[in-house]
Parts: sequence; structure tokens; C-alpha cells
Amino acid sequence: MDKAREILRGQKAQTLLNDPLLVEAFEDVHADIITGLEKSEFADVEIREDAYRMLRALESLKGKLERYVRKAKGLQAEDEELARSVPRLAETKE
Repeated sequence: MDKAREILRGQKAQTLLNDPLLVEAFEDVHADIITGLEKSEFADVEIREDAYRMLRALESLKGKLERYVRKAKGLQAEDEELARSVPRLAETKE
């Protein structure tokens, strides 16, 4: 993926992570999973295993969005550093 698309992807991911509805949905799903774990009976091994996998999937999704944001910010920082260095290079040639 080219740099511009990665930056755009990170910006979109940040928008999602800042969206109050999505934040609420993440929190509600997390709470539902934990409630399911807490209410499970000792013999409900499969239910707990499913809940564990759902919890990991939720964390994986959120983590992936956060990684997109970090990558985009890093690329933007590189671009800003390059933009700042270009005028310095031009000054040294004069």
C-alpha cells in the first residue's frame, strides 16, 4: 500500500476510534462478553471458550485500528521532517 493510502487509512481509523457510537459499542460488547463469562456455569467450558475468543477478536479489531493510526502518524511525521529539511538543504546550497 502506498504512503498516501496508509495515511488515509490511519485517519479513517482515528475517526472510527473517536466516534462515540463505536466507542459505546466496543464497551457494550465487552461488557456483554464479561457478563456472559461471569454467568457461565462451571460445566459451560464451551461457552467460556467462545467468550474468550470473542473478547480476543474485539481486542484484535481495536488494536488493528490503533496500529493503523500509529502507522499513519509515523508516516506523517516522516513527511513533516522531510518538508522541514528541504528548505534547510536549499539554504546550504546558496
